[in-house]
Amino acid sequence: MSYPEDMQDGKVIKAVQQFSARLATSIFPFRYVGYGLMALVLIDWLTILFPPSFLNPVWEFQTFGALVDRAPLLLVAILFVFYGGSQARRNGEGLLLKVLSWGCLLLSVLFLLSLPLGIVNTLRIDTQNTEVLTAQYNQDLAQAEQFEEELQSTSPSELIELVEQEGIAVDTDNPRNLKEALLSQVSEEKTALEQSFQRTQASDRRILIENSVKWNLGALIIAALLFTLWRTTDWARK
Repeated sequence: MSYPEDMQDGKVIKAVQQFSARLATSIFPFRYVGYGLMALVLIDWLTILFPPSFLNPVWEFQTFGALVDRAPLLLVAILFVFYGGSQARRNGEGLLLKVLSWGCLLLSVLFLLSLPLGIVNTLRIDTQNTEVLTAQYNQDLAQAEQFEEELQSTSPSELIELVEQEGIAVDTDNPRNLKEALLSQVSEEKTALEQSFQRTQASDRRILIENSVKWNLGALIIAALLFTLWRTTDWARK
């Protein structure tokens, strides 16, 4: 007679079934949240990518950064969807998981391929910013130098007359002092323009480099994590 052993085996099977049921109950919320998060990320990415403006380095760089910034949420979503492996999967979910697993590899490659573009766009934007700042600086400097030349060619008496027409009180006994004061102000303005140009250029370049390093390193890490997800979900591709 082996009834005690059969009863013991039956208890073990029942305990395993109860554990599996509890496990499935705890797994489903993670997967539901994962699918929901993936849908949100997809909507967010579509709003970032459209309308496109290819060959525009600023748009490409900012879009690259926006995609990288939102990628961690996608990683969490994928992790939740794959949580629990092949246990308690619904009909038709296997095909979706297979597509998602290969999608991890595809996204990993795309993020890797975006690295050279991110670096190139960093250089292009820096050149573009420098050209815009230089053009504005040269324009302001030319105006200051033109005013300086006009001051140099204007006699003290003419200068006093012009200033008085503007309603500014001046010391008519020392017209040369007025001219020297104005020339000194122009010189200070030229110095201020150069300092402002250098500060703005340095600030813009620092912000650009910081974003470039952050986003390119982020893309590299995300690519590695997506590749790891692809490797560890080989069960979904079988």
